[in-house]
Amino acid sequence: MENSEIETRTSIAIVDDNVNYCYIVSEAINRSKIFYCEKYYHSARLAEKALKATEKPPRILLLDINMPEVSGLDAIVTFKKLVPDLLVVMLTSFEDESDILTAMQRGADGYISKSTTHVDLIRSLERLLQGGKTIDPIIAEKLINATLGETKSFDYKLSNREMDTLRLFAKGFNKYRIAKELSISYYTVESHRKNIFEKLSVHTMTEMVVKALQEKIVS
Repeated sequence: MENSEIETRTSIAIVDDNVNYCYIVSEAINRSKIFYCEKYYHSARLAEKALKATEKPPRILLLDINMPEVSGLDAIVTFKKLVPDLLVVMLTSFEDESDILTAMQRGADGYISKSTTHVDLIRSLERLLQGGKTIDPIIAEKLINATLGETKSFDYKLSNREMDTLRLFAKGFNKYRIAKELSISYYTVESHRKNIFEKLSVHTMTEMVVKALQEKIVS
């Protein structure tokens, strides 16, 4: 791949101890028009060392949950501290509800099953770049089911439009898609988002979605 072509694409790194999976996914990423796989590492420690040494970290990190020595769940906070604006997407072969919640609470920006198609993977990463969450539909359903009956419902005095907006954010829609879905402007969506943040006392999209699901604000 030519350097000029690489510079126009969004860089991605993969952290997974499965060598074959890294190779296959990196090839799929490199065939896309807007992403390229900068590097892949077979342990969280190697990835941490590389992030500390580089002046130009990747924009997105695909991080396997189940790895020896340091698990992906334990590495999320470390990677986020090293590169605050790094987008971390968890990879998993098992949709365990507790792992999903833990990953989101620790700052993961998405959660993708390894069984997803390469086409859907690229689409999910595109949504992530556009400001949406990246959660497989099956995993999202598990996340919702995991929270049912565990907590009481809270009334945060959200308007009907704010509820509609929050529900679509929880489904992984970005602001542009929400605007189209609700037939409102992008700026109105952004206004609703700010109001939701204030009413729920959250500061990030991840906090908003996790809180909405945990407290059954949306279902």
